[in-house]
Amino acid sequence: MNAVITENDIVNYYEQCQVDYEIVWHLNSQMCMHYGYWDDTTTTLRSALRNMNAKLAAFAEIKPGEKILDAGCGVGGSSIFLAKNFGCKVEGITLSKQQVNYATQKAGDLGLNDKINFSVDNYLNTKFPDNYFDVVWAIESVCHAFDKEIFLEEAFRVLKKGGRLVVADFFSNSEEYNNDPNSWLQKWAHTWAVPSFECLWVPIRRIFRKGV
Repeated sequence: MNAVITENDIVNYYEQCQVDYEIVWHLNSQMCMHYGYWDDTTTTLRSALRNMNAKLAAFAEIKPGEKILDAGCGVGGSSIFLAKNFGCKVEGITLSKQQVNYATQKAGDLGLNDKINFSVDNYLNTKFPDNYFDVVWAIESVCHAFDKEIFLEEAFRVLKKGGRLVVADFFSNSEEYNNDPNSWLQKWAHTWAVPSFECLWVPIRRIFRKGV
């Protein structure tokens, strides 16, 4: 049974912990609050944080000028990366007004406000019209959704025909911990305002590339 994690719990976690990310996670220089992408050639956390955006952009086959929803954008690092390196038009959404203000200032400092808009919104029920985005992009944000399938349905709704969904996140290799409120993994997840991790082996029930 999933824990009851509210929007306020998620906002409080990120806003209260932002200073910790600034101290130990290079937030001000890398603008990332995720784990990063590590391979055999990665030797530093900074490199891993930079790798994540580059790897996902390659995997998602990002093209110049595409319209992208950064779902759970945090402090805006991915949105800025996509706008700066690909000229994409990006909508970055987060539950935290503090993060919106931080990300907007950073984008402005880089002269990217014409390409990026940050706003408070919930990726389970967004304000955007149907068939609007080329790509829905989510890095370590979907884990916070109380129902992951609702996120997938909303992503499908806002994607254009032929659009792509790219998700990098934490997964469980067993459903058992979700049914045990005393499991160590469940308790650890709750400290991050995560109600549950989707099981890696649960069959995918949606086709995310429209028209295929």
